[in-house]
Amino acid sequence: MTGWLLDRLLGAWRFGEAVDSRIREHVAHARFSAAGDVPLAPVPPQWRVPARSGHQPPAGSGAIFITARFRTGSTFLWQLFNALPGFAAFYEPLNERHGDDRPWRASDPTHRGAGDYRAHYARVGDLRALHRMDWTYRNLYLDTGDRDAALEAYIGALCAVTELRPVLQFNRVDFRLRWLRQHFPGARLLHLYRSPREQWLSMIGKTPVNAQTSVAEFAAHDHFYLLPWARDLARVYPFLLPSRHQSPYALHYLIWRLSFAHGQHYADYSFSFEQLVADVAGVMQDALAACGQRVTPTALAALAAFNDPPALERWPGFAPDAWFAAIEADCDRQLDAAFAPCR
Repeated sequence: MTGWLLDRLLGAWRFGEAVDSRIREHVAHARFSAAGDVPLAPVPPQWRVPARSGHQPPAGSGAIFITARFRTGSTFLWQLFNALPGFAAFYEPLNERHGDDRPWRASDPTHRGAGDYRAHYARVGDLRALHRMDWTYRNLYLDTGDRDAALEAYIGALCAVTELRPVLQFNRVDFRLRWLRQHFPGARLLHLYRSPREQWLSMIGKTPVNAQTSVAEFAAHDHFYLLPWARDLARVYPFLLPSRHQSPYALHYLIWRLSFAHGQHYADYSFSFEQLVADVAGVMQDALAACGQRVTPTALAALAAFNDPPALERWPGFAPDAWFAAIEADCDRQLDAAFAPCR
């Protein structure tokens, strides 16, 4: 009986691998040449506390769009803008909870000091009529030739509803930045990122994920859309199609590198969470200058009260450096090989 069961399980696994292989063979590669227009930005040499560059893009006006991955401190950045006079900061405009009746959590223990997540949305009108649930999972890559009239109308409505300067804190536009630039040319774009290892630790939280967990096992603990994102983005980046036996950290790191490249290429100012918590007033001053905005030293100094950062180096408790480094090096080789024809 045991042998029969093992044979069935092995047969199912082989069938799944065969299906994955055939899908890879038929995934459309045509769009990758378009994706190659975004240079693959090198990994920052010190992503924990990178030095400030003094980058000063041309000043401008209009909305401010924040692009950030999940678990990068974007809620903290939203809080900072919400506390500054003259700004209306919208929390995660593409969050699927805007499209249904589910209550928002009164507080998230990792969102330290966060207030009303739906502040400023009340003036939009019928939010559910404007919002689309599948913005979280589908068509995550939008290029200049792509059309999404509903998304354009929704973002436009948020920008127009307030007399204050709107700040839209996105966690779902990593690969839609070129599209945003085309449809909202007057907006300024800020890019927030975090050490990929620390972001991974934050994403898995207290789930029973460990260094031996495979993609197949990770599916039950995927609370931040890693696998749905990889499958959707595989239309553009075929190497992202998940394989059930690979480490989910590899998928996370691949998407991190690609997201980082897009942010570096399109943002007016790019900075890390580690840099932000080390110097809240200084980084916010630089970010605001990149958006053509100045605030008083008093207002900047007041932001320090919101700064209650978590421990910044938790990854050694998950796996040794050699484990992370081996996966990252293998992913870097994949990316270098994939992008080589586009250079």
